Amino acid sequence: MKTKLIIVAFILMAFNVENVLTQFGISSETANNYLFRAVSTDYVQFDKELVYRARSLPVGVRVSCARLLVNLLREYTQSETFINSYKKYRRERLAGKSHGFRLPSPSDLVNKVIDKVSNDGSASTALPADPVVLVRNRLKEFLEDSATVNFDAKLNGGVFTDPVYESKNQKWKMYYRAGKPVIEAAQDEIKKWLDRVGG
Repeated sequence: MKTKLIIVAFILMAFNVENVLTQFGISSETANNYLFRAVSTDYVQFDKELVYRARSLPVGVRVSCARLLVNLLREYTQSETFINSYKKYRRERLAGKSHGFRLPSPSDLVNKVIDKVSNDGSASTALPADPVVLVRNRLKEFLEDSATVNFDAKLNGGVFTDPVYESKNQKWKMYYRAGKPVIEAAQDEIKKWLDRVGG
């Protein structure tokens, strides 16, 4: 048992972002795509094989991975790559493509309202102009949503025995499946991140 703990300790010490990505067979570009979708859309559907690999790791390694991935997300969202990708993504989703003289479509009008609300700093911001605001909102949403997860909830054949939990959204269920130690590690890193940026 002692030997096993020493081996796990060495694995954890050797872990860095590159090791995590290699462990899961993910390129840096694919990782950035996952991170971008997680921030811009607030939900990411991961490949089943990737989820299976993550669940097969020892809890201590998963916790270390969670901490590393939060730090990877922090670095990525401060990069020019993310900022430029977000600006392009936002432009494409909001009204802005005018093709000569025409009456605005209903979607153009809706997008202009969304843009106005976002720029006015409403709590319901969808795509704020400032990517820093978007990231801060997503981090706070994660903390709020993950704080509601009952990790003691019981399953029967993959279905929650309590219908209240069974009716929860997929994000809530994803946090539940990740497990308490992993979510608590992510919460801890995100709180530190928000403290540093005055969030």
